[in-house]
Formats: sequence, C-alpha cells, structure tokens
Amino acid sequence: MRKGINGLSMLIADSLSLNPSDGSIYIFYNKSYDKLKLIYWDRNGFCLFYKILEREKFKVPKIVSLRSLSAEELRWLFDGLDMDKLEGFKPVNYDSYY
Repeated sequence: MRKGINGLSMLIADSLSLNPSDGSIYIFYNKSYDKLKLIYWDRNGFCLFYKILEREKFKVPKIVSLRSLSAEELRWLFDGLDMDKLEGFKPVNYDSYY
C-alpha cells in the first residue's frame, strides 16, 4: 500500500496491460483487508481514494483479479457487505410489448 498515483497507474499499465485512463475504477487491497485504494481517471487527471478501517475488514470478493463491479456493488464494498452473498433483483428484459 505504499504506491501512490504514479506507481498504481504504472502497475495497471504494465502488469495488467490496461489503460489506467480509460475511465475504469481500479481497486487495490492490502493483505489484511483493512485498507483499500481506488484510482480512476477524471477528465484531466487521476483521483486517488484511500480508506483505512479502524476495526473491521473489507469483504473481498472471491475473484480478486479483474472483475467488473456495479455502482451498487461498490457501495456494498464500502459498507462492509459480502457481495458474493448478496444478490439484488435480476433485471427483466422483454422482447415484445403489447
């Protein structure tokens, strides 16, 4: 968790072969799951969000590599909820309407 914006953006580009300025939010955890960093590109520069929990641990999803999160799942992460156990309503799509 010592890396700052430059180190994390280079890690995204070099190790993951992704473009850190593509608008995605990249999340990094420490080994004890009580700290996380989010880095994302906002129009003309990087933003870094760093959260340290005092007494709890983040519920890290089982797949800790590349994973897409919805805004709702990101909120669950901040609230300490286990997103592998939570499931919202499934979306309904219709092919035809009456």
